[in-house]
Amino acid sequence: QRDLPLIIGVQFAAGNQPQVSGAAAAPARAPTPAPAPVAPDPAPVMAAVEEPVNDILPRLDDTLLQIFTTEARGHLTTLAEEISSCRSAGGCMVSANLIRATHTLRGSGRSVGLQFMSDACGNMERLLQELDSMQQTIHEPHLQLLERIHNNVDQLVASLGDSNIDP
Repeated sequence: QRDLPLIIGVQFAAGNQPQVSGAAAAPARAPTPAPAPVAPDPAPVMAAVEEPVNDILPRLDDTLLQIFTTEARGHLTTLAEEISSCRSAGGCMVSANLIRATHTLRGSGRSVGLQFMSDACGNMERLLQELDSMQQTIHEPHLQLLERIHNNVDQLVASLGDSNIDP
């Protein structure tokens, strides 16, 4: 499983300096401010999106297929709307709708045996959570990743429906 790198700001606080006999005590240093947050690297998400899709898709019960595709299409609509809105605004903050959609697509993919879909959506969810926790704006590279995940999952949902049709 790929984990996005965690970006942690470290502050060094002045502590008690050891005394060396015959030497003057080192002056206390002011705390060094934490580095400015840096947006997480989207490369692990991109790698998950680029993985080849297995030729054999799971065959699902008609009811499960209908539930999965209906739910997935609803979340894909949410992703498309959020991408469009953010792009037209020139960037935006992470919304709960984006995190919820990627989270639910992740779980739905896992529940029907589409681990590669689950991995890609899970990586995107973690990226969005990191951006949100650092109060970073979503910009075009992130929107392009979201769009690729949207398009790939959309194609997967369509392929899954096609693979469930009896010859």
